[in-house]
Amino acid sequence: MISILFSFLVLSSAEATEIKAFESDLCTLFPNGSWGHCCFEHDLHYWAGGTRERRKWTDLELRKCVADTGEKFVAKLIYRGVRAGHLFPFKIKDKKWGNGFPSRDAFKEHSADEIFLIVDELQHYDFDSQLKNKLVDSL
Repeated sequence: MISILFSFLVLSSAEATEIKAFESDLCTLFPNGSWGHCCFEHDLHYWAGGTRERRKWTDLELRKCVADTGEKFVAKLIYRGVRAGHLFPFKIKDKKWGNGFPSRDAFKEHSADEIFLIVDELQHYDFDSQLKNKLVDSL
């Protein structure tokens, strides 16, 4: 029994050794208006994952970004939809927090090796370097 418990603890705290490719559908289950870029950035942060505090910050950043497009009502709708989605027992495939690391604990702080994997994977994508830097700096 103790060896089973030990194996579980070791496996559940193990670092991720692989990262999935980043994908975005922009605003999942919501129209992609002038705020589509906000949803893209939100998807990027969800792909990387991290602590619960980072997830909350990421959701607040989405709300702020959408509001900055002048769509304050839409910002509230999107934010409430995302937050409500955390409570829903069934998740949309590849849309859960930390989906880039499917075998990793969802709310764990990133190790240096995991950050390296994220930075290395980002090199394969041709999007704004400021966006990439914002993600890496937030880790």
